[in-house]
Amino acid sequence: MSQPTTQQFAGRTALITGGGTGIARAAAIALAAEGCAITVAGRTALTLEDVGKYISQYGHPVK
Repeated sequence: MSQPTTQQFAGRTALITGGGTGIARAAAIALAAEGCAITVAGRTALTLEDVGKYISQYGHPVK
């Protein structure tokens, strides 16, 4: 993500369902880049772990 972030969602939390793939995955990563804490739910652990790697780049813990 090379675009500068505004942190407009700092202090907020989002629950993203189906966040392992597609538009939901992109939304989870974009919201994390804007400072939002993310909870991602989905069917496949492997894809969720992959999304977690991207989200952790923005300083959010991955559990």
